[in-house]
Amino acid sequence: VPIEALVPDGEEFKVFVVNAAGVAHARIVEVGGRTDKLAEITSGLTAGERIVTYGAYGIEDSAKVVPLAAPKPSRLEKTSNV
Repeated sequence: VPIEALVPDGEEFKVFVVNAAGVAHARIVEVGGRTDKLAEITSGLTAGERIVTYGAYGIEDSAKVVPLAAPKPSRLEKTSNV
């Protein structure tokens, strides 16, 4: 997961998992390896679950969240044949 998704919680870390209704719930996770941008989650999440990345530090459990729109590709990306 992006490192921004991790929220310290005492000696542990939590992430906020977003359900189908757009409500975020805190979940304790176990972190394996980390880089400056990504963290390996060894338990606590299932592949495909949606998590809060942007603004995770300021969120409360059971908060309603709205997904951000994906950035538009740059003109160079649209025309590249590489």
